[in-house]
Amino acid sequence: MDPIFEDNDDESTVDATMKEDRNDISPTAKTPDVSGFKVRAADGGSVGSGKETAAKGKEEKGGVGVFSQIQTLLKQQSAKVPKPSAKINVSSAAAAVKNFRPRVSEKTGRRVQKTSRDVTKMIVNAHKGAIISFTSLFLSCFTELYPAMPRYNVSIAFLSLYLHTSKVFGVRGGGEGQKVFYFGFIMTTLVSILVDLDWLVSQDRPIPLEGVEEFSGYRNPGGNQGNIYEESNKMQGLATVCRVALVGNIFLKLLICYSVVSKTKVGLKLLKVAFFKPMKYFLPTINMPRAGKMKNSIAKRLIANAWIQFACTACMFSVSVVAMTAMSSHPHFLNDSAGVPLTILMLFKGFSNLMVFLSILRNTDIGDFLNEFGCLITCKSWYKGRKKRLSNKRGFKAPKIFVDEEYISSVRGVKLFDFCVGVWVWIGLIHALQFGGGRATKGIRILTGLSVTSMILSDIVVVLNLAVVGWYVRVVENRRRRRRRMDDDDDESTSEEEEGEDEDNDESGSDSDDSDGSAGGGVEVEGGGAEGEGEGGGWEGDDYGYYDEYGTYHYYDYEYGEGEGGWKDGVEQQQYYSAAATYRGQVNDSEGGGGFFDRAVACTPQEFSEEWDNLEVGGEFTTETEESPLMVEIMTHLSMNNFFVIASGIVDEGLMKFFVLAQAQGIRCYIAMSYDTGGSVLNLVLKCKSEAMIGRVVKELRLKKVFGSFTSSVKQG
Repeated sequence: MDPIFEDNDDESTVDATMKEDRNDISPTAKTPDVSGFKVRAADGGSVGSGKETAAKGKEEKGGVGVFSQIQTLLKQQSAKVPKPSAKINVSSAAAAVKNFRPRVSEKTGRRVQKTSRDVTKMIVNAHKGAIISFTSLFLSCFTELYPAMPRYNVSIAFLSLYLHTSKVFGVRGGGEGQKVFYFGFIMTTLVSILVDLDWLVSQDRPIPLEGVEEFSGYRNPGGNQGNIYEESNKMQGLATVCRVALVGNIFLKLLICYSVVSKTKVGLKLLKVAFFKPMKYFLPTINMPRAGKMKNSIAKRLIANAWIQFACTACMFSVSVVAMTAMSSHPHFLNDSAGVPLTILMLFKGFSNLMVFLSILRNTDIGDFLNEFGCLITCKSWYKGRKKRLSNKRGFKAPKIFVDEEYISSVRGVKLFDFCVGVWVWIGLIHALQFGGGRATKGIRILTGLSVTSMILSDIVVVLNLAVVGWYVRVVENRRRRRRRMDDDDDESTSEEEEGEDEDNDESGSDSDDSDGSAGGGVEVEGGGAEGEGEGGGWEGDDYGYYDEYGTYHYYDYEYGEGEGGWKDGVEQQQYYSAAATYRGQVNDSEGGGGFFDRAVACTPQEFSEEWDNLEVGGEFTTETEESPLMVEIMTHLSMNNFFVIASGIVDEGLMKFFVLAQAQGIRCYIAMSYDTGGSVLNLVLKCKSEAMIGRVVKELRLKKVFGSFTSSVKQG
């Protein structure tokens, strides 16, 4: 075998061979005959002949010359392969890196910038409800760290987060569908809040299971029981923190509910009509409504207070009955630290609340009381039918509530008594809450919680709300007195001018009276003529009225029934006012009015009724007024403007009616006026043969002078 293919593991032999090959130690060594062939390179090229190779190499032990030939061939082969320039390679790599790095950095920078922009927009420009929902989700997850906490709040938070971040309201749903969804979402939120409150007043806590390694932390495996209390304290601390988080989550759920419902116009309208609009009358305020809305606000606040007192009455009666029956063995409600057992005090408080409720309801229409905050939403037909019957009976809608000084004083007195009883109940409740120490049972905590809530509403909220009502009533009375004072000043100045004119007329007419000697006779004849007119004309003997000692004819007030009418006796009526059968009684009063209407007008109630039935309605107007004048003031105003009152009176509590006649150039206009003092609502119905005269009649009435400004119009024809 050729020595080059032999395995030579002896390093010394290899080194010696290489050394001999380099120094040609053995020049006498034989060289193999390689003249007959040529060695070719790997690429097929001829490297050299055998003789040349033999001349260059020397054969030593193991064929070292062949090894040198292989090295030479490898060097020549590598020399023939062109090597790339290092300069070109460096520049190319640098260029590649240079071109790649900006693309990577620019693309990554754009992505980071876009992501940061989106996150910023989500945080800054996102709906507040989404942020609140995310906060609620975090608190819900945190509360679930305590094993006995409710588990449904996370689902509600996820639902609200989806509703705020999606476009579900813009894509589908609307109208009744949205109302149904909002109602369901509101009810779900309220039920979850009630369950949260029930858990807060309960004593639900996890119980460790013996023999389970998961709960081994409750007991020391070595047998020492001291570790139980240490873990219990830790769990109590966690429970306290989770309770605080649950209370915060309750307020967040209320905000979420408002945020979800207010995303659309349907929801906003639902919130406004069902929550915000009525709720503002249940809470005290320091804001003063507009003059036109003052009386309406007073009525609604009184009705709201009546509802609060009704709820407190039912609550106190229920708590006292349960405490005397199911909780009779518990000493909390039998505690007589206030002098009387707490159950008796609660029962007494229920009766005092009932007295306040009835005192407010005394001047309140029961239908409007029930319908004010949506209690008759399922009985609309009955309510409308009732309103129609009352309208046909009275000629106008019934007032919601009739407010006067006597009414406010009675409510204030009854509420003062109820407040004193409430102070007594507060003393008993404080002693009951402190009785026995430690934790009370769930039932006792629920009853005491209901009692405290009822006491807060009755003795704090209602008292403040009634104070606001008293403030409003005082403002209205001050405005009314100021207006009367201004009218009195105007009347005094007018009367002084008239007295001056009368003195001038008396002085100018004294000479003529002395010359013909008929001054006294003229006065007597005029007076006798009045009496003779009463006797000869038959006016004093009819069933419509009577003459007084001054010769003025008075009609009895007309009492309206449903389709039937009758005349009361003048002694039995509540209040009567003059309605002249001839023009004589009103001519003197109408001298201050304009000259458009005729002064010499005579019309009986029977004639007025016949003409009224034969004519069609030419115009009707219903409006709320700023002021509430007295009946005498309205009568005086009509007489001063040459309107003749045929009949007038109070047909119902707080409802005044006037039947008025106006005549111009022989054309008569018949007017039926109703004024509701409780609601400050004026109703006018006009009938006339000439439609062109109706507008002038309304103008000559000058209603703003006596009723103030008109706030809103209900119907106009």
